[in-house]
Amino acid sequence: MRVFLFFLIISILSCSLDYSSMDVEELEILYKKENKNEVLPYLCRKYYKKYQKELINKDYILNKTQEYMDKTVNYCALSFKKLNDIGSAKILEELYFSNYVNTKKDFLYFIYWAYKAGDKDTLDTFIKKDSVIFAVLFHSDRLMNYLVKDINYISDREVINRFKTAYRLLVEYQKDIKDLDNSWLFYTDKEYISRSFSELTIGFDQLIRDMKSNRFLISEIRDNLSKYEKAYFSSRTAKKYVELFYTLKALMRINLDNFYIFTLKKEDINRGIARAMNVKEKDTDILQEVLPVIKEFVEEKDKYIKKYDEILKKES
Repeated sequence: MRVFLFFLIISILSCSLDYSSMDVEELEILYKKENKNEVLPYLCRKYYKKYQKELINKDYILNKTQEYMDKTVNYCALSFKKLNDIGSAKILEELYFSNYVNTKKDFLYFIYWAYKAGDKDTLDTFIKKDSVIFAVLFHSDRLMNYLVKDINYISDREVINRFKTAYRLLVEYQKDIKDLDNSWLFYTDKEYISRSFSELTIGFDQLIRDMKSNRFLISEIRDNLSKYEKAYFSSRTAKKYVELFYTLKALMRINLDNFYIFTLKKEDINRGIARAMNVKEKDTDILQEVLPVIKEFVEEKDKYIKKYDEILKKES
């Protein structure tokens, strides 16, 4: 009889408990001992707050960051699974995005929980905006290959045409990126990418102007370079022509080098994205769930690549 009364009292008290005022240890006892699923959203939120505080405090001796993150993920996932608690899904969305920004990991987890939370704005940004930057980076490789192919064996007119085509595409890349007000996948790199294309556009434009205004002289100097170099110290005209020729050649090299430097940095960005797209083996099922989102992303990306290919074909 006493045992019955004890559990009756506990049951009555539990009905009136204020979960928000309890600490995580008390809540965990209620969940583990009494299977009270209703405490899961509170465990989710409270462990997430602990995790955030631990990130700020940076206690390197008693560091519990990983422990609190693991418990946040566990309880928030359980809260969503058992109670369909959207607030818990949003916490995981926020947590994984923070991880991506700080460590270049967990991007697909971020997209997965945004999907579960029904966060249409986040998914739209990924599909319609991140896909544009991805397409630009992908297509810029094609542009670089087009620009440098056999460049030492083509006519001056063809060199100018290629740089004009590159300039036209750089302007298009820049315009498309500038139209984007946000990005998730390129959150930390969007401004660098935009600034790089802006600088390349300015450099290519100046080079094209200089080459067009001097195209007849360039042809004359190229055909008779040996003659002008021999007369470099004895003729002002020869000196002027030789210096002009090598100045333009140097400007061309500088612009190509700047483009190449950007492609090297882009490879770092691509490697970071590849790491961010990895998921743990036990979590591969999330890939199936976000497949519709990834498919829309790819379709949007391909649409822009097709547009850039048409410009490349038309201009060249």
